[in-house]
Amino acid sequence: MSFALRFRILLIVVNFFPIDMNALIHFIRRLSPLPDEQDMLLMDKSTSIAGVILVVNGLFCILQGVLGGLFSPFSESRPRFSGDLS
Repeated sequence: MSFALRFRILLIVVNFFPIDMNALIHFIRRLSPLPDEQDMLLMDKSTSIAGVILVVNGLFCILQGVLGGLFSPFSESRPRFSGDLS
């Protein structure tokens, strides 16, 4: 598949995923062999863990950027970026 086709599929999925979220959750619960109580508990735990991962990752990215900005004047060479191969 070409990049343009994959990008279109991505845009369609990102656009319609929030619209069909309740139907998707209902479909996943219906497929699950667990009782409804355990399904709810599993989804609640997964949602809370995903939220914590998002917040902690964001905080460490901010911390890394601040520390990199503070210590870059003390570096002997210019800052290197991951895409800079020269």
